Amino acid sequence: MRMKTQNKLHPVLTLVLPCYNEGEHFAGSMKNILNTLSLLNIACEIILIDDCSTDTTPDLLKVFQKESHTIPIYVIYHTKNQGRGATVEEGLQLAKGSIVGFMDIDCEVSPTYIPEALKVLQDDSVDFVLAQRLYSLQWYNIHRAIMTTLYHLLVRLILRIPSFDTEAGFKFFRRDSILPILAHTQDRHWFWDTEIVVRVYDAGLKIYNMPVRFKRNPNKTSTVRFMRDSWRSLKALLHFHRYREI
Repeated sequence: MRMKTQNKLHPVLTLVLPCYNEGEHFAGSMKNILNTLSLLNIACEIILIDDCSTDTTPDLLKVFQKESHTIPIYVIYHTKNQGRGATVEEGLQLAKGSIVGFMDIDCEVSPTYIPEALKVLQDDSVDFVLAQRLYSLQWYNIHRAIMTTLYHLLVRLILRIPSFDTEAGFKFFRRDSILPILAHTQDRHWFWDTEIVVRVYDAGLKIYNMPVRFKRNPNKTSTVRFMRDSWRSLKALLHFHRYREI
C-alpha cells in the first residue's frame, strides 16, 4: 500500500473505491470524484482497492498514484480476487475518517450526493446513509430496474425488514458505529451489500434513506448475468436467513 499526500490533517471523510475492471471509465470518474471532494472544504482521504482486475485498471491506478493530488490517496492491489464485500470491508477498516463510505467508481450514482450524505451524518442521530436509487426507465436499464424491484421484494418478505435499497453501491457511515458491525459480517461477495444493511438494522442503528438518481451508462460493459446472478443472490439470501445473527 502506498500513499501520496499533501494534506496532513486528520480526515473527516474517508471514501473507499473498490475497483474491478474499471478501465473504461476510470479517468473520467476519478476526475468527477476529485472535483466533488475538493469543494467540501474538509480534510478527506481516498482508498482505492483493486481486486485483481484483468483489464487496464492496475496500470491506470499506477499512473494515477504518480500524479499530484491535494487529497491523500491510498492504493491497494490484491494479488488474488477477494470479492466485493471483502474489498469494501478492508477499506472501511483502514479508514481514518470519522465518516466513512464507499461508492461504485462508475459514478452511476453521482458523487455530487456526497455533500448531502455528510450533512446528514453530522447529525448525531444518524449512523448510516443509504442511497435509494430512482431509475429513469429506458430500454437499456429496464431489466436492471425489474431485477432490483424483485430482489427488494424478496429481501422484505424473507428477512422481514423495511424497504431498503440494499444493493445500492453508495453507502456512508459514522465510523464508530459501523466498525463493530463489520466484525459480524460473513459474506465476502455481492451479498455483503444486503448483509451490512440488515446487520445495521438489527443493531438498532439509525438509517437514513437518501433518494438519488441512478444514471446508467449504456456504453459500460455490464458484468451482470441475469440467470446466474439471480440464482446466486437467492442462494445467498436463503443462506443468510437461515444463519442470521446479530
